[in-house]
Parts: sequence; structure tokens; C-alpha cells
Amino acid sequence: METVKIKKITKLDKVHDRYDLTVSSTGNFFANDILIHNTSSIIGKLHVNQPIRLPFFKRMFNKFIDFTHLFKSFRITDSEVVYGPVYSSRTVIKNQYINQDVTGGYYSSDIWTEYGDIIYPYLDEGMTVYGEICGYLSGSDKMIQKLYDYGCKQGNNNVMFYRITTTNEDGSKKEWEVSEVLEWTKNLIERMKAANDSNWERIHPIDLLYHGTLEDLYPDLDTENHWHETVLECLKNDKEHFGMEDNELLCNNEVPREGLCLRKVGDEILECFKLKTISFTMKEALVYDSGSIDIEALEGYGNGTSTKEL
Repeated sequence: METVKIKKITKLDKVHDRYDLTVSSTGNFFANDILIHNTSSIIGKLHVNQPIRLPFFKRMFNKFIDFTHLFKSFRITDSEVVYGPVYSSRTVIKNQYINQDVTGGYYSSDIWTEYGDIIYPYLDEGMTVYGEICGYLSGSDKMIQKLYDYGCKQGNNNVMFYRITTTNEDGSKKEWEVSEVLEWTKNLIERMKAANDSNWERIHPIDLLYHGTLEDLYPDLDTENHWHETVLECLKNDKEHFGMEDNELLCNNEVPREGLCLRKVGDEILECFKLKTISFTMKEALVYDSGSIDIEALEGYGNGTSTKEL
């Protein structure tokens, strides 16, 4: 796999069906030799180029050029780099200076911007938080993930933050550990309560099921012979620690638990491994084979209007 630069972005005038795909083992997959990943909610306080108000003579010059439709390349513009809000799914950026053509959302409820407006005031400069929005579209009976209400009443939803990065002034980036993400989320709730922000009830800290070594978790395993295969089997069937193959306790209705995610503390290669339960994988396959696709599996933007994707 290699990193390549984008040569050109072309806006299409025609309306095309677009799909947000997922695979059973991970949220990432290759399409036309390009690494793709599925929908999530991303909220950042990042550097953006913000246009600044021009002096009177510059505005008049631009107005004249627009009127004559001549020498458009000579328009006088100016901007400044400031920290601004960037809200997005994993494929569509919501920022008026980055993506001016983005629409309000295929499902009429733009939950990305909704949560962006809630969380942005609590972010430090350079912070980006990543989370999953669970439950229903706001004020709707449509579930974001089919059959999985995650304890939300109809029309309500919450967000679980699972990743945070910080981009410094020099462009270097820090990847937060999972325990740090959990602590920040708990502090966020307390800050929102102190500010009399009722939206604190919509913040759901992730469930940190285990923090330690696999050797301590399964001390009786032989680490010399096929340990990686054996420990995987242990994880797949571990009901005691992870509730694998049980129903999801966070949901009001009876649905299989999705599985668990693993991250290595202090890993030089930043990776997250997702282990889905067999019952969830089978149920997911049956739902998709029936032609029923939930909101989580569809791109959240469209509504008959083409958008610029970055």
C-alpha cells in the first residue's frame, strides 16, 4: 500500500447512487485499489482558511468583474488561517470554507452537524474527536443502526467517543490512548453539567471492558505454541469478560452483541482490531441479503443534490 496525492476533484452534475459499505471483520476495505472506510462522526477544531471582509474598493472591483464575466482569475480575494469547526462523516466534510456545496442530509436530519454544534465549544485547538452516533435520528422513528436502539427512546440518540487526536502547530499529531479518551469523555460530561448544558445526557462514555495484558487475562494459555490462534478463540467465546455471543445489554430489544475492539497501548503502528461475534455477523449478513440496509450503512448526504467529497 502506498500514499498518493489527489490530482483533481471533479464535481459531477448528475445524481448518482452512493453507498457506504462495511465488511464483517473491519470498517476498512479496498475499492479500485483505494483504502475506504465506513461512516462515523468526526468533530474537529482545526485550521481552516476563512475569507475576510475586503475593503470597499476591492469589493467594488470584484463586483465589476462578476458583472462583466471577464478576467475571473483576477478576482481579489483574501483569507486568514483560523481555528474553525470541521464536522463530517468519514467521507463528507461539513465546513462552509472547505466544502461549500454540502447539503443538509439525505435523511433530513443532519446528525453530524447537530453533534458538531454541541461538542465544538468544548474542544481545544487542534483537537479532533471521533465517535459513533447511536439510537434514532432526532425526532424520528428511523434507527441509525437497524434494530439497535442502544438504550435510546424513539427520536433520541447519543454519541460514544472512541478516538481523539491532537494536531499541534507544527503539524505533528498525537494519538490519545483509549483510557485518555474515556477520561476526557467523563470530564466533558462534568463540564457540560457545570455549564447547565442538558446535552450531557446525550454523551455516552465507551465501555472499557478490560485494560491489561492478554497474558494476565488468560494465564493458563501456552505462549509458545499457537498462542495467537488460541487467544483469539478465547476472545471469541469469552462471555465472562466481554459478553461474546450474548445479547447486547445496552439495547432495550434483544439483539446480539456486536463484538469488541482491541487496541495495543503505546503501539507504534496505530491500529484498532475489531472482533465481531458470530451471531452478529450472521444476523448482519441475513439483513443485508434481504435487501434491508440501515442508515448507518448508507452515506448520510445526498437528497438529490450532488456534493463534493474529499
